[in-house]
Amino acid sequence: MISNPSATRDARGFALVISLSLMVLLVVVAVGLLGLSAISLRSSTRSEAMEIAKANARMALSLALGELQKSTGPDQRVTMTSGLRTGDAPPNPSWTGATNVTPASLTPDTKSAKVTWLVSGEDPDPADVLVKSTKLDQGDAIKLGSFKSSPTATTELLAPVVNITEGKSQGRYAWWIGDEGTKARIDVTKPEAAPATERDRLTQSQVPLEAGIAKLGESWSDFADGGTVDKDALISMPTASLAAVDPTLATEYFNDVTTGGFGLPVNVATGGMKVDLSLVFDRSQSGKKFGEIYCGATPTATTVNQASLYTFATKSAAKFYLSDAISKNGSLPTGPNWGNLWNYATLWQTLNGQKIPVVGANPLVESDLRFKTWLPYTNSNLGSFRRDIQQTNSPVAPVLSMFQMGFRLNSELLPPTTPPSSTVFYKAQIGIQPVLGLWNPYNVVITAAPYRFDWALYPYFRFNYAKRGTDGKFSDGRLTKLWLREEWTAGTSVIPTPDNGGGGKYLTLETPSIDLQPGEFRLFSVLDRIVVKAGQTYPLKSGWSERGAFIVDLKDDTGSDRLVPKGYSAWFGDIVLQDTQSNEVKSKFPTLDLANVASTWFTLKSGNNILLRSTELWNGGGDPSAKNDLKVPEPVISGSSGGLDTTKTTYLIDDLTGDKVTPNIATWSFFSRTTAQVEAPDEAQRLRGWIDSNPRALVTNSLWDGSKIQSDGKSTGWHTTSQFIGAWNAPGKPKEVGDGKGGNRGLLSEGGSAPSEPEVSSSDGRYQGFGGGSNTLAGGKTNVIVYDVPRSPLVSLGQFQHAQLSRYNFEPGFVVGNSYANPRIPLASTINPNFTGISGLNVTDLSYDVNKKLWDGFFFSTLGLDYVEGTGSSFDKFFDLKKLGSGESELPNPRMVFAPLLGDTTIDKILSDNPDRAPEAIAARILLKGAFNVNSTSKTAWKAVLSSMGTSQLPVLDPKAGTASWQNPEGTRFNRFGHVIANKAYQKGDPGDDDPFWQGWRNLSDIELDELAGEIVTEVKERGPFRSMAEFVNRNPNSSNTRHQLKGPLQAALDRVINVGFPTSVGKPARVPTGSQFSPAVTDENSAVGSASYLLQGDLLQSLAPILQVRSDYFRIRTCGETLDSNGNVIARAWCEAFVQRTSDYSDPQDASHKSPAELSSGTNETFGRRYQIVSFRWLPGSEI
Repeated sequence: MISNPSATRDARGFALVISLSLMVLLVVVAVGLLGLSAISLRSSTRSEAMEIAKANARMALSLALGELQKSTGPDQRVTMTSGLRTGDAPPNPSWTGATNVTPASLTPDTKSAKVTWLVSGEDPDPADVLVKSTKLDQGDAIKLGSFKSSPTATTELLAPVVNITEGKSQGRYAWWIGDEGTKARIDVTKPEAAPATERDRLTQSQVPLEAGIAKLGESWSDFADGGTVDKDALISMPTASLAAVDPTLATEYFNDVTTGGFGLPVNVATGGMKVDLSLVFDRSQSGKKFGEIYCGATPTATTVNQASLYTFATKSAAKFYLSDAISKNGSLPTGPNWGNLWNYATLWQTLNGQKIPVVGANPLVESDLRFKTWLPYTNSNLGSFRRDIQQTNSPVAPVLSMFQMGFRLNSELLPPTTPPSSTVFYKAQIGIQPVLGLWNPYNVVITAAPYRFDWALYPYFRFNYAKRGTDGKFSDGRLTKLWLREEWTAGTSVIPTPDNGGGGKYLTLETPSIDLQPGEFRLFSVLDRIVVKAGQTYPLKSGWSERGAFIVDLKDDTGSDRLVPKGYSAWFGDIVLQDTQSNEVKSKFPTLDLANVASTWFTLKSGNNILLRSTELWNGGGDPSAKNDLKVPEPVISGSSGGLDTTKTTYLIDDLTGDKVTPNIATWSFFSRTTAQVEAPDEAQRLRGWIDSNPRALVTNSLWDGSKIQSDGKSTGWHTTSQFIGAWNAPGKPKEVGDGKGGNRGLLSEGGSAPSEPEVSSSDGRYQGFGGGSNTLAGGKTNVIVYDVPRSPLVSLGQFQHAQLSRYNFEPGFVVGNSYANPRIPLASTINPNFTGISGLNVTDLSYDVNKKLWDGFFFSTLGLDYVEGTGSSFDKFFDLKKLGSGESELPNPRMVFAPLLGDTTIDKILSDNPDRAPEAIAARILLKGAFNVNSTSKTAWKAVLSSMGTSQLPVLDPKAGTASWQNPEGTRFNRFGHVIANKAYQKGDPGDDDPFWQGWRNLSDIELDELAGEIVTEVKERGPFRSMAEFVNRNPNSSNTRHQLKGPLQAALDRVINVGFPTSVGKPARVPTGSQFSPAVTDENSAVGSASYLLQGDLLQSLAPILQVRSDYFRIRTCGETLDSNGNVIARAWCEAFVQRTSDYSDPQDASHKSPAELSSGTNETFGRRYQIVSFRWLPGSEI
């Protein structure tokens, strides 16, 4: 059979097509499988790269945390942002620096301190300009975020990159640590519940309850108190952006505000926890040794002259006395001391409602009055009432506001003589018209008590009585001299001698038992005619009578009464209020020791209390033969024109009996310093109010002020002791008024019917004087408060500015928390030895010394039974540890958070387990909610912090009724007083003669707030970093910048933008006193310094001290990890962020939290300090970078 070839070929072709198709399909499948394999491989590589990047970020976080632990874990470290060290426009303003402030590491200049910058890289410098890197060999930094550096500019947050080259893969990382303590915490709110008791209310009225976030701009309006935003719910800045419906908020305020975070109450200067004074002062702890351990003395509660106070048995004088310069490191028991502070802090225990009895100085003020050459702060002791022993309490008593003495001619008609002459004679007399003024500078009623004023005033008078002829000429002159030191009826002898402490006669005046309203001035004078007799105390009453006087009979040369025939004329000639200015004094009193005996002295007493002892009141000189161009007090000059002729007004002796004429001789008046009354030619007498002088001085001497008469006769310094000024009369009237040279030298009026009655308000029959701007109705106030008496236990170290630590006239009226340079001390020093050439007269910068002792070692937690009116000794009855720890309950100051340590069960057990160290053990369990680092250079943060008193209530006291009402004042306020007596604030532009400036508080406008925050930042940048709170509070005498030597940084800021532009009714510019012995401490300040609405830095600290620190304990760590390919390209990048909180626990738990560095047994703790804890962690999306 034969095949068909055509059919065979067709079958073979079809098979080939099928085979080829299958092969193509296999190729496609193979290619697809290969593609899938490549995709899977790439995905696997990317995932692995991201894991490596995250691992690098976590590693960076560990490295950053380790560096943070090493650099800031120990207590003696200070933190700051790089904006403080690198100028106005630093390349990297948000870096955090840490510096070691142990004594061995301190440098004289704060700017030369070594700073560790807490960012990645080797020896990073925030002044370096970094370039963002996107590839291995390009740039030197990684971007970790961005923030608004100005309203129109955004700055990238860069950190130096670190390359990882080990292993097969390449990678990089960078880390940065942000100082959250330099920002204002926005999630702090005032307690929701109303205060349960009046004491709770008082406590909360004096603490910064929450930052004034609404002051930061329109975006923050809903964050105001009562706004729609629940600030407690804010857990991060992104949540704040959501709440504000403003996505830019977190970026715009990156360097300014934060959420979360606490500070630790640690002593940065010496290490260890601060001492909790709430526990030290608490009455429940009276049996403990806290006083001895922490204050150097054991307190004993007692009653002295109806006042409750504490006396002290000194155990360590070096601790008890707060000025090492004055006490010579404790070897001399004198100077400001813990007794002053302890007794001030417990004054509320003496109050009865809004009233307090006179609290005199204890020990009794017994300084030598009659001799002027003994020295202050030397414990001068020549026996009873000639010893100067430092007070250990803080008195509350009125001060002398006026002492005036007027003189007038007088006569008494005698019975006719025996016939045949039947001559009618008059007995020549003078009338003495004193006025005594008392001022209560406190915001509390001082209850009724009598006051006694002993005045050794020694004027010398020359009178004449003569017969006027028909030609107008005088004949039969009867010159009469009067030395009042011979006429006073108290005292044992005319001339004091070193062995006779009671020598030197004086006049004794006494008021009735009277009370004093808060801030009240009251005046007292003589209303009747009373003959001066031996052994008599002379009564003064509220009111004035032109005929009222104490009558002194004049004597002739034989010692008999000066008799003047009817029809004779009388007039006065020379009068000096200080008889030792007369050349006749040496012949009259040859045994008078002019070099050592005081020319005048006085003392103010109440019952058994001695309130003031003043010697050498004015700068009058002690040698009548020495040249003296300007006599103080201003004398009256004789009107003699030869023979018996006179230009003075003459009076018939007949008319001097009764009230036919008003024959005033002259009136001298001295009064508590006012702010607007010192005029030409005495502008240099204007000082800075109650900073350059002390209204509450217990012992005074004008020599200690530096006032003296130079060898060329020029008067330097002040005319009187610095807390007083003299009255004045119109200058340019020679032989009519005084010596014609004018000035504030005391001479108020001379001759005839010249006025001598002080200006008063007779409202309610209280015969009130005036003070503040003026001692007259025009510009004066009947009530002026300067000092606060606490109504409850203290909450702030700043409240100690009201404690009376100063004793003498040359010291500041406000010590704690304030720091103006004393013009009696060179600016570059804190002590002026042998001041004005007086050997041993050492003038010390009291504020500087005391601030240095206080501001780093102590605080108030408000954990004490006294804060809750608790009785007994058990804290557990009033403070539940579990509820405090969980936040279910709060401490009286809600910014203080109780955080129990591991193993704590009850507060009583904590106290019993630490019997001698409980104040530190409690401190180890306290967190400061939203603590603020004063090294902050964020103007915005400072604005928020400065506004922190905006939600606190304010009690207003009715001075007449003595009752308080509560207000909710709006605005940014700083009030010096726990209770004010004006119901509104003083604001710039208000008239100075309204009540608020003198009786209320100060409100700042939003513009002023902005300016103040800016000026504070300027000071921080110039002076910082502050290495202790004392350094922040004090002026810097060691600075090469004179401005820094003049005053503390807060005061400098206040004086540039807040304490300016006052009306003249508030006060006039202060002046540098004349004399080379004074430093140029006075610059552009006002004479109203110390007045209620003249803001002191102590006022700011009184409000803000509980939350201020010089270091931070809460930080943000942000890191980035990258993975690189073999060409150095970034193939994966991861960012993470953690917030870390420093805790009171040490890194090694073998040391208890309250131990100081010197007590540590673990080397780990010596190196790394207290442990950090991560409180939050999250990975960041690129959109947040």
